[in-house]
Order: sequence, then structure tokens, then C-alpha cells
Amino acid sequence: MKPIVAYVVVWLSLTACGSVGYRSNTRGSAGEVGPAGSVVLYVSNDHAEDVRLYLLRGSTQIPIGSVGSNSARRFVIPPAQVGSSGLLELVAQALGSRAIAAPEALDIQPGVEVEFHIENNLKYSRLVPRLYRPQ
Repeated sequence: MKPIVAYVVVWLSLTACGSVGYRSNTRGSAGEVGPAGSVVLYVSNDHAEDVRLYLLRGSTQIPIGSVGSNSARRFVIPPAQVGSSGLLELVAQALGSRAIAAPEALDIQPGVEVEFHIENNLKYSRLVPRLYRPQ
């Protein structure tokens, strides 16, 4: 009986650790927001390859997640990762090559929604504040 209890304790601790960080889904519903101070990031990938996303904090790349080719995902960047600098800097790296999309940093306020459009030609990708919510 004791090995089962130990297994349950380990499983619960691992699932609790896995829930900290970025949440994602393929679409957000109207009125669905993250915790106070977080940034909701909508990513659309029109590139021919899947991409992996990173949040830049100085010279550190913090992994956010990946987005498949010709698809979209929604991520919630937690307040601890948003920071107080007011700058959001993201990089998308194509999984099949070393090509990257690195648009200019965006000056943001905590709690905003941002769109990252990854174009087929990565150098034309852009990061823009979201001014609307789809219904």
C-alpha cells in the first residue's frame, strides 16, 4: 500500500510543476484572459515549417512553445515572465532549419493581447498589439 501512496505523491508533485508556465490552445474565446498582468499572445504561422517560439530577456531565450506550419495557437505569458521593462521581444525559429523570425521588440503594458504573424518569408514577420477580439 505504501508504494502506491508514494507514487501518487510523486505524480501529484509532477503535475503541479507541469502546470506552472505557459498555457496554450488553438483558439481563445471572447472574454477569456490570463491572470492579471499576463500577456495573451496569438501566433499565426504562415511559414512552410513548424516554428519554436522564444521570449527574450536580455541574452536569455525562454522557450514558450511551438506552432505548426499554417496554423495558429494562443499562449498566455505569465506575469513573472512579462517583467516590468515594458518590452516584449520574441523570436521564432524554424524547426527544419536555422532560419529565425525576430521582429522588433514591442513596447507593451502588462495585461495586453499581442499578435505575432509569422510569414512564409521570415524576415517579414511582425509583432503587433491586438486591438480587437474575434467573436
